[in-house]
Amino acid sequence: MNLISISGNGSFKLMDEHREVVKLKYTNWFLGKAETFLDRKKIEIKPKGLFNTNAEIRKHGRKIGDISMSWNGKMKIQFENQEGEKTSFTLKRTGVWKSDFSVIDKSGNTVIKFIANSNWRKLKTDYKIENLQSTETEEIHELIVYCGYAINLHIAISNAA
Repeated sequence: MNLISISGNGSFKLMDEHREVVKLKYTNWFLGKAETFLDRKKIEIKPKGLFNTNAEIRKHGRKIGDISMSWNGKMKIQFENQEGEKTSFTLKRTGVWKSDFSVIDKSGNTVIKFIANSNWRKLKTDYKIENLQSTETEEIHELIVYCGYAINLHIAISNAA
C-alpha cells in the first residue's frame, strides 16, 4: 500500500496496488479541516481550535475519536472501531533525515510503518506502507487515514516551531 500526496495542501489518497482505496481532502487547509468517505461513511477530521495540536474525528456527524500530540512529539490516535470499542495507537517519527513514522498499539507492538519517499521537485512526500499486523482491512484503512492526517499535523507543527 502507498499513501500518495495529491495536493500541496496535504490531501492524499491511499492506494492498494493500483486501486484507490480512499482519498482524504482538506476542505479548509488553513483551519486543518479534512474529510473523506470510507465505505460510504463520511469521516471528518478537524482541529479542536485554531493552531491547536489536537483534532477530533467524526463519523456521520458523531464524534468517535481524537488525535493529539504529546509534549515529546508523539501523536496519539484514539477512535471507536467497528464494534464500538475504543482503540488507541501512538504514531511516532522514526526517521532522522527522512520523515518515517511507526504506528504502535497499546501493547507496544509496531502495527504499521510509513516509509517516506520524498520528491523534492514536487515538494511532497509519499509513503510506502508496511502493514505488520493482520487486522480487518476496513479498520486498517481507517487507521491509515487518521495516521495520514496526524503525519501532516506533525509536520506542520514541527515546521512552525
